Amino acid sequence: MAEIYAPRNPTLNLLPQLPTIFIPEVNGHATPGDNEFILHTDLRFAGPNNKTGAVEVLGGIQLTRLVDPGYATHHLVACDTVDAAEVARIGWVNAACRSAEEARTNAHALAMRLATWPADALAVTEQSTAGIVPGATALQDDTLRLGKLLATSQALLAIAKSLELSENRTDGPFEERLVDDAVLAYE
Repeated sequence: MAEIYAPRNPTLNLLPQLPTIFIPEVNGHATPGDNEFILHTDLRFAGPNNKTGAVEVLGGIQLTRLVDPGYATHHLVACDTVDAAEVARIGWVNAACRSAEEARTNAHALAMRLATWPADALAVTEQSTAGIVPGATALQDDTLRLGKLLATSQALLAIAKSLELSENRTDGPFEERLVDDAVLAYE
């Protein structure tokens, strides 16, 4: 199972290393894979329809870079989905916006402001904040832990049950509530 998960990390780990400030606006479900992507970006804006969550160990290292380890542990082990106001309150995103348009406007305005700054200044800022990102060894260790977890018989049964519950669809109700309903896979 580690082989399935491992290819995603190099792509995600590349984001903080690029001399670009990434600013996603999120106004829908940002659960496991989507959440992991936004955790690797620099600044995040959440719209009113945002539901963010993480399942177990996915994104654990990156989440603790943004929020208090107690909050990270709570959300990872509770497998709960939280709204825009909560993710902004604890620092998972930079701001909760009242509308999707406001999130888009804020992200665009910030990007336009950043475009006026010297590229060298942005690159130094990016390098400085990227220094906070866990090193490759920590991320590799996290990937190995996830791989070991996914290789257990209990996890394999849960994966099979998840595929059954989702009817192997990524656009259905089970997937939309994946974080909240993750416990169903263990029943």
